[in-house]
Amino acid sequence: GVRSSLGGRAGTVSTLSTPVPLQTSALLMGDTPAILASNDVGLVWTAVWWLSNYGCPGLVERVMAFLPARAAARAALNILRATLVASRVDAAVARYPGVIAAPLLLGALGGAGGKLASDPLLRAVGAAPPRAPTEFSAPGLALRSAFIGAGLQYLLAHVSHVLAPAEAG
Repeated sequence: GVRSSLGGRAGTVSTLSTPVPLQTSALLMGDTPAILASNDVGLVWTAVWWLSNYGCPGLVERVMAFLPARAAARAALNILRATLVASRVDAAVARYPGVIAAPLLLGALGGAGGKLASDPLLRAVGAAPPRAPTEFSAPGLALRSAFIGAGLQYLLAHVSHVLAPAEAG
């Protein structure tokens, strides 16, 4: 994994290392980035990241091997993605009224969770499979589901008004 190529314990890959781009993008997106709103957010995020990757060897893997913990983590991750997509769509509609492409593009970029940025970085450090396509050239689940979610949020909240925009809730 990336950790072994950057000098970490060889052969171990943290289960939580996959959604780190999503967590980081969630900390940086919004009107006031959450990581800048309070010193506590940055300190807690750094401490949890360090503990999960270096502090307790194998603890994250053992906890995530437990099915209810894995299901809860995936549910929380998908709720975070959906909230991020909805907030980006609503922000784009407010900023660019009447433009259809802006909420779809910004919602999809928000929900992709940094996957578009992490693929080139993994290739740069030699951690990506040699001939695997990037998310940009062959959209996978992250980008496709974010685009569909952005389209649904735009249609249901801003075109048909079936749902209230995310900021109103």
